[in-house]
Amino acid sequence: MGLKGILKMMTHTGNNRGFTLVELAVVMIVTGVLLSAFTYPYMIYQKNKKIQTTNENIEAVTAALGTFRGLYGRYPCPASLTALRGSVEYGRESNCSDTSINGSAATNCVDGICIQNSVRTVQIPGTPASAPPVTITPRVRVGTLPFRQLGLDENLMYDGYNNKFIYAVTERLATVDGYDPNDGGIGIVNEAGTSAITPADSAHFFLFSTGANERGAFTRDGGSLDCDAARGDTDNCDFVTSATSVFKMSQNVGGDSLTSFDDRVS
Repeated sequence: MGLKGILKMMTHTGNNRGFTLVELAVVMIVTGVLLSAFTYPYMIYQKNKKIQTTNENIEAVTAALGTFRGLYGRYPCPASLTALRGSVEYGRESNCSDTSINGSAATNCVDGICIQNSVRTVQIPGTPASAPPVTITPRVRVGTLPFRQLGLDENLMYDGYNNKFIYAVTERLATVDGYDPNDGGIGIVNEAGTSAITPADSAHFFLFSTGANERGAFTRDGGSLDCDAARGDTDNCDFVTSATSVFKMSQNVGGDSLTSFDDRVS
């Protein structure tokens, strides 16, 4: 019997008859049961929808990064993570040729742009061209997606949880003169801490969503959330304080344990 039928049964004896406390309690219980029957499936739907949106956006953005590299001979440089909507820097790439951004003693970040160093060294041509090769440690720049340069809709800068995607790129690969596919400097490890790429620490870029737990997320209003040390996905959100560029891709493990990992990565 539906709620409408229950109410009709309770009021059929007279037009002026009111509800007793017992009857009201019955109505509230029945209403609660009916609502709970729909609430849980709706929560599951919302959860899956956020995951789906995140995955679809990651795929679209990854394709756009590849297209940009094919057109311009480099990757786009990351945009500021903290720039406010409406500001000049919002969604617009920074300058990866500017090596003056080194952070400070307390943080690796300045104005929403973070700098890390690779754990590998590479050889680059000397200057002038006739000079011997020079060995360097590649710098890695971390920010968010420059959707303007990529020609993407603004919403693709965000995951399904309404937080900005975090985008790291080897700086030299985001400059026309410095691009060399052999000079990637980003490390990617699995849950065992073993390199997930060959050669190790040679990834060109790393893109990820902080997932449902939002650890280390940067919100639409330019704010940031706690990275929460010693968790399964801490390796991805500690770029604000870590000088070494190593990220993690792992099986998604829910909950809030020390091994939980819910980042979505590319």
